[in-house]
Amino acid sequence: MRLLRNGLLTLRLDALRAKWRHAGTAATANTANIRSCVCQDGLIANDNSPTSSAASPTGPAGRSSAPASPADPNLVAADDFTAPALDTDRWSVYDSTNPNGSTWAGKMVQVTGGELRIVGVGRNPTGAGNVSGGLCWCGTDGDRVYGKWQVRARFEAGAGYGPVIGLWPESDKENDGSIGFADCRVADRGTMRGYTVSALGTTKYFEQPVAGDFTAWHTYTVEWRQRLVRMYVDGKVFFDSTRQAGVVPPTVPMHLYLQQLVGPGDDVPAPDAHTPDAVTMHVDWVRVYR
Repeated sequence: MRLLRNGLLTLRLDALRAKWRHAGTAATANTANIRSCVCQDGLIANDNSPTSSAASPTGPAGRSSAPASPADPNLVAADDFTAPALDTDRWSVYDSTNPNGSTWAGKMVQVTGGELRIVGVGRNPTGAGNVSGGLCWCGTDGDRVYGKWQVRARFEAGAGYGPVIGLWPESDKENDGSIGFADCRVADRGTMRGYTVSALGTTKYFEQPVAGDFTAWHTYTVEWRQRLVRMYVDGKVFFDSTRQAGVVPPTVPMHLYLQQLVGPGDDVPAPDAHTPDAVTMHVDWVRVYR
């Protein structure tokens, strides 16, 4: 892996223009707004396998949704999406209308074929009438202070839709900080970024972009501790908060969210004539560790 920029980007909140819709809790799973940075550069090797092996959850081996083997004593929760429907004790699905007239609808979040799919449909260049989805693990075992999260996913290419995986505070307050560890808004899915939002009186963003083929399967990992945030793609570190002065990790309970933004807006381009009939964010499994 080769990062195309040295160090992390530090951005002041008042210099940021983009926003995305995020529903942070089960009670407010329709309308919270937060600001974000711009997704740009980096380098990750392809992984064309559907999922990693059971023995090596970060590697590019064959498909398996089984828990890690041997069992990791720090593993506290997992979902491999092999049940016939979404586990609503854990997951809350978003249902909202976005400023550009697009919507997030529960029907666009589907469990099928042993995976979770968040589907985006519509080519209206204004966004109006286009639809996708999102959800948060904000129920059972969801909110935690510190730990490690892993998500095995791939993102289909298509202008107008932008997949994001991250951690959001249980408080649903932007000023409590947040983490994005797989944010890929460019149409070709050739660049992805990770970032930490630190609340230090003036909220600051610390970002690292990385390049690769993110239409392929990868395992995205974030390790969040009291004094550090590290992010990995297939076991390779691409973001390390200890290498940048000023990064203060969040300190409040947070939970995992998975969503597909609908453009134009939020740094997601408008759909165009080349946008497929459906643009899908595929998730094979999720694991949560102490």
